[in-house]
Amino acid sequence: AARSAAETADAARETVIEDVFGEASPGIKAGLRNVLSSALGIVRTQEGLQSAENEAERLLSECRSDIDLMRVRLGLAMIMSAKARKESRGAHCRADFPDTDEGYEKLTCARYGGGKIEIGFIPADTEMTV
Repeated sequence: AARSAAETADAARETVIEDVFGEASPGIKAGLRNVLSSALGIVRTQEGLQSAENEAERLLSECRSDIDLMRVRLGLAMIMSAKARKESRGAHCRADFPDTDEGYEKLTCARYGGGKIEIGFIPADTEMTV
């Protein structure tokens, strides 16, 4: 059977990640996939995001390799970013915050330091450099 463009892109991304960081533990990879797909769909709720954050924290405690830590921290940052936005914008809807709030017309930024993830917002017109 032919693979969809999304499946091909996913496979290519996995190959690059594994080439750089090594292969992830199957249990962590599957657990994180389940958490993210259930919590970060189009319609989100505080309860679902909190449950996902709790599960990601549990997965974090089970990580035994750098690749697993990197994956789970990134997933956790995505969950925390979605949780910090108390509005609906674009294709993503917070069932508990159905309206767009112009106060959130900003970029969401996640930073890891000191053993924890911090979520913040910066003006949307901020020039970014890498």
